[in-house]
Amino acid sequence: MPISRVIEALKHGGLKNRVTVNIKLIDSQDVETRGVEILKDLDAILIPGGFGYRGVEGKIATARYARENNIPYLGICLGDAGCVD
Repeated sequence: MPISRVIEALKHGGLKNRVTVNIKLIDSQDVETRGVEILKDLDAILIPGGFGYRGVEGKIATARYARENNIPYLGICLGDAGCVD
């Protein structure tokens, strides 16, 4: 599923529940190079699916960060596989 459709679904869910959904797109390679500090202000994390090895370590670090900091986390496809440590 393209990320644009995931974003659209999140926004529609927010409208239905009368809440504002603010989405911050973070490239998993940025997590690899800059560290998990760039995730510190997030209320929830969603990692979409992907193909290939690019950014996998950043996805794994993000899943670990969410788990260790009790941040709600949803992984789709490869994002789900990355939560297994």
